[in-house]
Amino acid sequence: MIGEVAARRHQWHDEVAAALGPLGVVAATEPAGVRLRSRAGTGLAIVDIPGRWGTGCLWARDAPRRDLRARLAESGHDVLTVRLRPAARDGAADEGDEPDPALAAVRTRDLLDDISAAAALARDRLRGAPLVLCGYSIGASLAFLAAARVGADALVVLDGGLPAVAGFGRGDEAPHVENPGRHPRSDRQALRALRSDPDGTAAIDGDRVRWRLGHNRWWPAAPVDEIRRRSPAGLAVNERLRAFTGAILCVAATGREPLEGHRTVRTAEQTRATRIELHHAEGLSHEDVACGDDPAARALAGAVADFVATVRPARKGL
Repeated sequence: MIGEVAARRHQWHDEVAAALGPLGVVAATEPAGVRLRSRAGTGLAIVDIPGRWGTGCLWARDAPRRDLRARLAESGHDVLTVRLRPAARDGAADEGDEPDPALAAVRTRDLLDDISAAAALARDRLRGAPLVLCGYSIGASLAFLAAARVGADALVVLDGGLPAVAGFGRGDEAPHVENPGRHPRSDRQALRALRSDPDGTAAIDGDRVRWRLGHNRWWPAAPVDEIRRRSPAGLAVNERLRAFTGAILCVAATGREPLEGHRTVRTAEQTRATRIELHHAEGLSHEDVACGDDPAARALAGAVADFVATVRPARKGL
């Protein structure tokens, strides 16, 4: 059963890649991550940063445009989902009940190094094109911390950010955080549902099931705690935030925290952004922001696409 999840991810990649073809989008898995590019290829370089447990694997087989990355690539942009090192060994985190011991050593600075490498690759491919970081959940927190260092021209932050003050956090002692949605029992139920509807015609939301199974079971606890405490080791958080001078689109889901003072907006206001826009994803949960498929989710995708279309290279002084 465990092996089936990893095998299914490769199968979904091929199925989604075929579905993206009519949209003019080419999908490929690379050492740096999953890349979606437009055959027209005249747009921006976008580095997508997944949330906790995220692997970046393709999942939107039944409705390809449901994946925001596909929507952006269809608009002509080059989208690279960075493979953060907790997800670097595809399927390894799903082998048995024990996580990879190497995860315990991962810190926030390591994840920022992964983002920097992906951003450098994206910039090298599209010389002169603006660079946008798009982060979801803890990926949004990482995007804020990485933005100035990688020379990003704009940020799209999807329902994530940093706490208001240092010291907030639980101080977890466990070296790993388990994904509650990837318990073996949950996997069995999810795979059984997908087998019952191989053609995507039943009442189950197959794309959402694939999105959940596209996440690993384990993640290192240290980066989560460092971000909760606003104290990643060796990183000057305030200075990193103030060094960013591009544009920011903040997306706030419903119900996770009050819109007033939402961490996404609160963190953006600590930068020196030239422009901050807010999209209140009314009616969407935190998960819906990533994989929803109702009118509100489609409106969100449209708002992100419209914002990205306005991004121009920022003037960066030395």
